[in-house]
Amino acid sequence: MKTLIWPAGAFVLVCASFAFADSWGPPTLEHWSADRSHRLRVEWEIASRKPPVLIFERRVGPGLKELWRTLSPQEAAPVEVFISPGGTSVVLLDQWHHRGRGISLVFIGPGGEVLSKYTPEQVMPRADIESWRISVSSTHWTMGGILFFRAEKPQFAFISGRRTVRLFGLRDGKLETLTDAERRAVLREAMPGARMLIADVDPEMRVKGASRAALLQDTDAVSSLKRLLDDPYHYTISVQQDGTLPDASYENYLVQAAAAWALVKLIGDEATPLIEAKLPRANPYMRKSFIEAVKVCSGPRTRALLDRLGEGTTARRRPGRHN
Repeated sequence: MKTLIWPAGAFVLVCASFAFADSWGPPTLEHWSADRSHRLRVEWEIASRKPPVLIFERRVGPGLKELWRTLSPQEAAPVEVFISPGGTSVVLLDQWHHRGRGISLVFIGPGGEVLSKYTPEQVMPRADIESWRISVSSTHWTMGGILFFRAEKPQFAFISGRRTVRLFGLRDGKLETLTDAERRAVLREAMPGARMLIADVDPEMRVKGASRAALLQDTDAVSSLKRLLDDPYHYTISVQQDGTLPDASYENYLVQAAAAWALVKLIGDEATPLIEAKLPRANPYMRKSFIEAVKVCSGPRTRALLDRLGEGTTARRRPGRHN
């Protein structure tokens, strides 16, 4: 069981529960493909001014065979690495301690050749750039987004938290022109992965799955999200000097809250009765989270509930009428 302490004004909506921070652990120097058949090993020392050396290996029997090695075009170890099925393509994402700063996306071909490299500003539109969360060390340009290799085409896809879609060809690493039909196809292709996360045994993956279902507007995930409204996972959160909640420790059912947020994004006013049913037994912290989710909706059910709770426009015009 973990305990978190939130200071004054730090009530955070659960749909953004994986909050960014400037604390960094040691860099990850070993990255495996999904099927554990290939490994990218990174040789790099934090104190060194030299770029990392990337060593790509394939599993052969009980051991590993080196396929190629190359100097990284980045100044630090990558934060994440994507290895395509069969090990023909490697994508480096971000740099340790400098997420979203400088060269943040690198495409490497089957022989270790660097095909292309990009800063976030080179590939994303202004609307996305202006929405990025910036901390002391990092620019969180992929927060809330989805990155994956396409199944039927030699392409790497990025869906941003604003539903901007970018496609890169794996043969040359170049940004490709996207039609409306292709954009819709990429969004559909990402939906099964989000549904798998909703059913994952890891609660943080279930939260991520709920967020992705909302981002993708995947209405086929609604029934699964409804079940997550009763997800039992929780941990203790200590609230101090919040201003709206008594100083106390509360149980945070973050998967339930994430499901509520996803449902209001997907079915709007129809989600309100589902969330309202949670309120009578919710602790003050969860009650606040559920009500904040409902406020995103519009519609007669939502307006009626908020008025009954003293949270609606009618209640603000005539204080004291609703108790």
